[in-house]
Amino acid sequence: MLRQYQEDPLDHSSKVKAKRRFVIAAKEGDKKAFEQLVRQVYPMVWQRVRARTELDSKAHQDEIVQETFVLAFEKLSQLRDADRFEAWVGRIADNQIRKWRRRQARQMELFSDNQDILDTASDLDDNPTPIHPLTIKAQIRAAVRALSEKHRKVIECHYFQRLSYKETADKLCIDFDLVRSRLQKARNQLRKVLVKMDENEIGQEIITLSGNDVEMLQRAQAFCSRDPERDKLHGVLLSPNGRLVATDGRRLLYRKSTRFEKLREPIVLKSQATLRNSVPKPEGQLVLGLNDAVIRMRDRGDLLFEICDQGFPEFEKVFPSGFDTEMQVAGGDWISFLDHIEPYLDAKHSPLNGFKYLPIVRIQGDAKEKRLSLSVNSRLGYSSSDDEDSKETKKLNLNELEWEHRLMINLDSWKGVKDLSFHMNYRFLAEASSALQIENQDLVKLRWSQGELVLELSNSRFADDWALIKPYTLD
Repeated sequence: MLRQYQEDPLDHSSKVKAKRRFVIAAKEGDKKAFEQLVRQVYPMVWQRVRARTELDSKAHQDEIVQETFVLAFEKLSQLRDADRFEAWVGRIADNQIRKWRRRQARQMELFSDNQDILDTASDLDDNPTPIHPLTIKAQIRAAVRALSEKHRKVIECHYFQRLSYKETADKLCIDFDLVRSRLQKARNQLRKVLVKMDENEIGQEIITLSGNDVEMLQRAQAFCSRDPERDKLHGVLLSPNGRLVATDGRRLLYRKSTRFEKLREPIVLKSQATLRNSVPKPEGQLVLGLNDAVIRMRDRGDLLFEICDQGFPEFEKVFPSGFDTEMQVAGGDWISFLDHIEPYLDAKHSPLNGFKYLPIVRIQGDAKEKRLSLSVNSRLGYSSSDDEDSKETKKLNLNELEWEHRLMINLDSWKGVKDLSFHMNYRFLAEASSALQIENQDLVKLRWSQGELVLELSNSRFADDWALIKPYTLD
């Protein structure tokens, strides 16, 4: 009877070989292969994190899991044995758990020092209720921001950047004993500020979000960079003039919301790929802490973001000085246009033969006929590595695969006299359309700058919002 429950050795062998192929493909840049690996080991990572962080909220556990897979993708080139992928990811998860515990321990020290003050403030209320932990985050952030600069910096370094006294002294270029002195004075000042703090000051750190604001944040994640060398592009910028900006250096999303105008200073929320996709989008509250932020969504739990301290690039410099061509098309036609070309964009050749694939499409515009076309063929989107030793294995055999698929669409309007022809990453087009929430009843505007080689996409329903995309051949 036991035999029927035992795994077939041949089946196990095929699974091991399949996983090995996925690892090799992922190391060569195949994101779909890495997604397959994530699906295979996700239950293991989640159970590991859950077992070791029982007292933490699900939002914290989600963040650790997310950081584990982001780090695994970034460091995949360091994995020497493809058969050890699962154990390797497990070690990364363990390191992230330890890192999280150290950070939480240091911050809880600060919260504990001032908990009696927070409790007193609640007791003085006519209708006292327990203080929510996220409200404490907002109170601490507001109080720390009210400190003098020199005292605020030592608090941030020691409690929120987890630096020791010596590391804090080195970073701030002050004496070790001065760090101790300033921390003591900063804690005393913090207690005084917390006692005097009113609801308006706390409210500036808690921003009410509409369902559309939550959706904007969700869809902006696709525009953030995952390149470990470009940490300034890892997050979404929210600024006091109501702007939401995300960019990976090749495309840029620019949206506006009056809700973000309540911010007192710009903040950058690190990309959170696990932001839930729910319909309809729930309203929520963005609660700002010193080094993280939480979105509270009714009946959906909390979602945790790290606040990036690397700053944000001067994105205004990439704005085109002008456009040569402007086109408009019905939203329903544009959505159908993209949907019909997508099935032809799967890789046609294995990445293991040395070729890398991107879903590149050719975009052509006919000024006279006022038409736009998207096309893809069996050769488009491939590039090979520079490994001289394996050149002979990297020749594509296309004898039986020569084909081209083309779709055309009639435009509502065309301004400009020249025809267009350029190549674009299809995913960029699709993600820009999704981020701008284009629907059937909308009017889509496309503007092309031939001199600066930039495509702008916008939605008539959101007059101040747009996305910029560069052709895939540009750096």
